[in-house]
Order: sequence, then structure tokens, then C-alpha cells
Amino acid sequence: MASTPPVPPGNRGNLEDLDMRVARETVVVLAAILATVLAACQATGPLAPKDPADVGLRPGDLPSTLRRCPGSGDLGDHLRATGAEGGPARDELQAAWRTLQREGAQQAAVAVYASDRASCTARLGTGPGPNASSLVVRYRDDGAALGAYRQGMLGFPTPGQDEQVPGLQQGTATGLGQDSWLLEQNAAGRSVFVAYWRRGSYTAFFLAVDLDPLHARQAVGSIAARMP
Repeated sequence: MASTPPVPPGNRGNLEDLDMRVARETVVVLAAILATVLAACQATGPLAPKDPADVGLRPGDLPSTLRRCPGSGDLGDHLRATGAEGGPARDELQAAWRTLQREGAQQAAVAVYASDRASCTARLGTGPGPNASSLVVRYRDDGAALGAYRQGMLGFPTPGQDEQVPGLQQGTATGLGQDSWLLEQNAAGRSVFVAYWRRGSYTAFFLAVDLDPLHARQAVGSIAARMP
């Protein structure tokens, strides 16, 4: 068997130098890549929390016969825009917002859709004709959102786990997660559909009056799909 000829001493030195240069160049390239990645991360920073206005009711969630009311959007802006002329509807939302802030709320958005413009200035769910509203709230953390969820919203208390009420669904049966409830009832000759649920540091409240339950469920599903 033929033996491999030995590498001359001079050539061995050249090979070692070449290996060292390759190693140094590799380290430099890797360092540059790492610096670029770190710079990109620092420039991007943490993602901003989702705006509740981007979660609540939108055009297309409901039949076209229901039109978006002026002032729908950020709750603080809505309250400032309505001013003293808002009457009982504004007072109710103002009181609710103060309570929510004490419970850790940081941002909220309200959206109202109605077939009759008179519903736009009425208390949520009390105006004439079919109408639907959403109130989405972002809290400082999941715990604050859970505490608020357990308190209920706008006069609709969150039912106990063992509570039995006609038309009531709770938990996973709603399709909205463990912390959720949904109620369908007729009251004072009007059909009422209510849903309230929590996901992470957000809660969403939906109230519809004289709306086809199928359309109400579709709207709730659209809101839930947009929640973080």
C-alpha cells in the first residue's frame, strides 16, 4: 500500500495560517450578524398592546341595515365628544369607565350600530329598533381583567358557575373560552342577546336588542376572532 507523502514543513505553516485566517473571518461575520439582530430587536422594542377599538364591532360584523353611530371608538374620546348633551347614556358609560379604571382598566372602546339613529344617543340596548353595541376593555394585566369579568358589566352581573337561568350558557359551551357567559332572553316584548367574556388582559361585552340571534352570534364570533 502506497504511503501518503509527508507535508513539507513550509507548507504546514501556510495551511495553519490559512486555517487561522478562516477562523478569524468566521468570527467577524458571526459577530456582525449578531450585532445586526440585536440592533433590530432594540429598534423594534416590545409590541404595543392591541387597541380595543380594533377589536370591537366593525362594519361587516352586522347586517347592513344597522349603521355605525357617530362617536363610536375610544371610550374617552366618546365621552368627551358627547359632553353634557349625552344625558343618561353618557352618565352610565362615564360611571362604568370610572369603576373599570379602579379595577385596572387602561383603555376601552365602545361601538354602537343601530337601524334608528335615536338609539345612538340612548343608553346601550334601550333605543328603538334593532341595535347592537360592544364595549372592549384592556386592563393592566390578566388578573385585573379576570377580577373585572367576575363583577359583570353595565348592570349585567356575571352569573355563578352553578346558576341556572333560561337561555344562559357559560364557559366552553359558549365557544368563547372558560371565562365567558352568553344570555338570550325576551324582556318587555324585546329579544335581548348578551355576551361577556375575558381573554388575557381584555374583556369584551356585547349587547344586541331585536337582532336575529344568528347575526348576534356571528358578530360575537367576529369580535372574539380579533381579540389578542
